[in-house]
Amino acid sequence: MRFILAVLALGLLWNTGHVSAHTSHPSAGRTDSAVLTDDPGKESVQRNLAPETTLRTDQSSPDFQLHISEVLTEHTHNRLVHFPVALSIFALILAVWSKRNPAILPAVQLLVISAAIIALAAVFTGNGQSDVFAGDPKKWVVDIHRLLGIVSAILLWVWTVFLLWKPLRRFYLIIAILTVLCIIATGFYGGVISHG
Repeated sequence: MRFILAVLALGLLWNTGHVSAHTSHPSAGRTDSAVLTDDPGKESVQRNLAPETTLRTDQSSPDFQLHISEVLTEHTHNRLVHFPVALSIFALILAVWSKRNPAILPAVQLLVISAAIIALAAVFTGNGQSDVFAGDPKKWVVDIHRLLGIVSAILLWVWTVFLLWKPLRRFYLIIAILTVLCIIATGFYGGVISHG
């Protein structure tokens, strides 16, 4: 459990400021405008940087201040979602291998349970971030992403039951494949939301 908490803490600290799905990013002040060129039918993009994003050579008044409490609580969903994806894909690989080597089944169980717990947190934090998209043209993508995220979290818990309950254990590879496919689809729509 300590290892999982340490990995989560490192992941949260590592990814500070690198998430493009928020407006407090330094490039938020940048505006892109299309400019016609001499060649008809082609446009070039001119980037206008807001004055606050220009490089300062005066080090006495820094533009960036690191507030750890904000870093740890801001856009938590964007940081958490990667763990269920990676853990479940790795668990699927080990699950296939465990058919030949049953001794690694406890590792699969640990990975899936960890992914299921973190997926619940990702669902709740994602719901908390979704109100930003009210009235946004991407709202329908957010709705599909939310639905698939909830289904993915449920499937991770079903996969956990299939792994832990002996009468269902022989079918766990089927639910594992379905779960990972659903998680990949969820991640696809999440990528569309974050990166366009």
